[in-house]
Amino acid sequence: MSADDLRRELDLIADRAPVVDVPADAWHRARGMNGRQRVVVLGATAAVVAAIAAGIVWLPERTPEPVADGSAAVPTRLYSVPDGVDERETDLSIGGAAAAWLQIDESQLELRSVPVVVGAADGAYHQLDLPGFTGGELDGLAAATVSLSSDGRSLAYPYEEADEGGIRVVDLESGEYVTHQLPDGGATSVEVITWSPAGGWLAWGGEREARGYVAVVGRIDLDSGAVDDLSGNRYQGAGVGVRDDGVVAIGLGRRMELWYAAADVSQVAVETYGRRIVADSAGRFATQGPGQVVVVDGTQVDILNNRPGGSSEIVPMGWVGDELVVVTSNLDGDGDLRVVAPSGQVTRSLTRVDAELVESLSVAVDLMGDEPRTVYRAKPDWGFDWGTWWTFAGIGVSISVLLVLVGILVALLRRYLPAR
Repeated sequence: MSADDLRRELDLIADRAPVVDVPADAWHRARGMNGRQRVVVLGATAAVVAAIAAGIVWLPERTPEPVADGSAAVPTRLYSVPDGVDERETDLSIGGAAAAWLQIDESQLELRSVPVVVGAADGAYHQLDLPGFTGGELDGLAAATVSLSSDGRSLAYPYEEADEGGIRVVDLESGEYVTHQLPDGGATSVEVITWSPAGGWLAWGGEREARGYVAVVGRIDLDSGAVDDLSGNRYQGAGVGVRDDGVVAIGLGRRMELWYAAADVSQVAVETYGRRIVADSAGRFATQGPGQVVVVDGTQVDILNNRPGGSSEIVPMGWVGDELVVVTSNLDGDGDLRVVAPSGQVTRSLTRVDAELVESLSVAVDLMGDEPRTVYRAKPDWGFDWGTWWTFAGIGVSISVLLVLVGILVALLRRYLPAR
């Protein structure tokens, strides 16, 4: 076929071909669609980046290394011991303590309360097997208590053996204890114990079974071993505290009684309902009022109502000079240790306290007098616990969402970006 024949054939084919009508704005429309595709891809990319950033922010904050100089101090965090952890120690010579409380263990068929003491020098957690401790198994009666002296060297708790009972005081450095038997001790349930500032007296309150139950409050002179008590229905649920001279404050709701020698009692008109009353070396008493702290100095009553925002309660723990150590309960149930200055100003949170510990917590407040008031301690390694499980489950969910977003991004890239 010659060149002229080929030209004629091509002309015939062109004459038979359909005419394509291309709109004048086709180019601009194509450019706009390409821009929208880029916006979709960029949006998916931004979503993936945001998910990664959110995951990084959500991960636990890295905490500085723990203090390792062996200084006695209160930790910046007090943790609840997970249910099922049973490492009770019979050797009570653990050294000075920073804090103590009763941990309720719900892992068994019967609820148990286990005394927990945190070492002041190393922050180690000790579950103590206290001889004769009355709060081992909870059977519906009022729970027992443990109380730490302000210097952290001694621990007081109620005991019962055979037909006798009372209060024992453990020297946490030697591991030895002294028994103070109460009158009708086998029939007495001790529910609250407080220390005098210098550690020479104990005040206590509870119930005694005598043809029914009758409320009782008492005091113990630890030097002489002398025990004294008062009984009567008006002491039901009363708060107690004791000064270094043995004078006991008894909180009775609408009033406070000051119990001197024998049955010599005077009254102060003040609203108080806390079970813990703490005395300072100058003879003042501080107790919990309705959303505030009440300080009683003789017949003088001062109200500290500068409660931190978000706190539902403020409970005194002890005095450090003119400053008052308190624990505030937050709306989420957790607590914070703070210090109230004489002016009423409240510090930031010094120690975070897990919710399960707040009610029975006692603290060696003498350790909080100097800066730093509290120090960081590493969280104990109790092995597997549900808190850790939920943490890893959350990380797993976050990674799964991230992988889905990456898959969507890859699919969009393959669909809208032209092949090279």
